[in-house]
Amino acid sequence: MRFLLPIAILAFCTIFFSSSITKNQVAKNALVVVGDEVPTLPDSPYDYENDGFPEHLLMTNWGENDSTILDVVTNDGATLGRVLFYDEILSANENISCATCHKQERSFADDTRFSEGVNVDTRRNSMQLNDLGWTNRAGFFWDMSQHDLKDMVRLPLQDENEIGLTDLEGVINRMIATDYYPELFEKAFGSSTISMDRIQMALTQFISAMTTFNTKFDQVQRGDAFFTAAEETGFHIFEEACGMCHTDGQSFMLPIFNGNTNDALNSTPFLFANGLPIENNDIGAGEWSPEHEGLFKAPTLRNIEKTGPYMHDGRFENLEDVMKHYNEDAVEDGWGGVPAGGFQFGDEESDAIIAFLKTLSDDTFTTDVKFSNPFESGVVDVEKPNQELTTSVYPNPTNSWTAIYFENPSGRKAEIVVRNIQGQLIRKMSTNNSQLNIEVSQWGAGTYILTIKVGNLISEQKLSVN
Repeated sequence: MRFLLPIAILAFCTIFFSSSITKNQVAKNALVVVGDEVPTLPDSPYDYENDGFPEHLLMTNWGENDSTILDVVTNDGATLGRVLFYDEILSANENISCATCHKQERSFADDTRFSEGVNVDTRRNSMQLNDLGWTNRAGFFWDMSQHDLKDMVRLPLQDENEIGLTDLEGVINRMIATDYYPELFEKAFGSSTISMDRIQMALTQFISAMTTFNTKFDQVQRGDAFFTAAEETGFHIFEEACGMCHTDGQSFMLPIFNGNTNDALNSTPFLFANGLPIENNDIGAGEWSPEHEGLFKAPTLRNIEKTGPYMHDGRFENLEDVMKHYNEDAVEDGWGGVPAGGFQFGDEESDAIIAFLKTLSDDTFTTDVKFSNPFESGVVDVEKPNQELTTSVYPNPTNSWTAIYFENPSGRKAEIVVRNIQGQLIRKMSTNNSQLNIEVSQWGAGTYILTIKVGNLISEQKLSVN
């Protein structure tokens, strides 16, 4: 009998460490490569090529739009761009993609105030991408620092806290080794050569194809529908008060400036003022053009109902909050774009404007399969949103490493986000297994919140590090 306890302990250790890992193996297995996923694409590409620019959008208060602006889009080029947009193989740790911060159901915006970066949260709210190819091309990003959509695509790819594509040669070699990229590049560009320039071009085509021309607003302009009384009232109030910066709710295009941000800022700086106090931690265009502190891009209002939270820092949760700001709380910013104290609309007028803004929603866009994730398995989720995921963490407390165990019988992608007790992002990881081992010795003593998500199942666990 005196030998049974040591034998039992030895057996337990053998079983535990054979099914888990040793401390030295933790770091190597902390991130699981998901590059073996293959996109599911139709035999013939979806139709991304625009049939023609809507006639009612050709003329604006600022001049005529270029009706050929979307001719850059080809079906094969946008198909490649779709795969690149959702493929995590492009990121440094193969665990993040453009779609991580730009979600189709939110019109390719994010549903959080700041998005989760590779190391820390992003400093600005992730903008929606719909209609980016044709609206407000006088400057891209919230600070309008980029003047070309293709350049705008490149910067998030190479940003170390966003996609982190800094080892271009390594990423291209990974792409060459796949079963799908050589053929996709061949179809899009006539050869299988993969380069950063071609990656940018394909993503630019996919993003340019993201148009919302099937809103109720468009249907009314075509004569296929009618505004309600409230929508009609809101439309006229909006045109009078807001139409200078947001032409017909599209977001102004400023065709007279031909995409020259400096000319636009120098000639009409008030168009970029939002009535918010200038804050030292983010001065917008002032970061690259010191004389234009506090000026920010006026994004398109198409699908605005779906893209909250709002403003460059995501400070407003809903349209009612935005309306209150422009109606009551706007401050004197020196630019004269919004009157100090707001427009002072009555409640009925404010409600009418919001009713009009909702006519700018295109539900077909946020559900269109040609903009969806081609790496999804096609399995329909039957769980309710945020249904509890059964999870355990062991050892906990710990001072060196821990393992997270959770349900994942079908081998779906599991996402694990670690934040400290103050809510700051510590780390993001992913795996297709039902267990993830994490080295924690460098985190420092304290309590950490682990968020584990598998499909629509989610769990939060506390981890104590000694």
